[in-house]
Amino acid sequence: MRSLEFEGDTWVAYEKLRTKDKKMHRNLCKLLKEMLRDDPSKGLGKP
Repeated sequence: MRSLEFEGDTWVAYEKLRTKDKKMHRNLCKLLKEMLRDDPSKGLGKP
């Protein structure tokens, strides 16, 4: 399994998104999980 690292203040922005736009945060979580799980060029989203 791959790992994910947040650089700079991206983690803070990610956490702010959780409170500001729950729908976008949920979709972002799905994309991040899909990227970590398998080939990033397959699955959800557009490569």
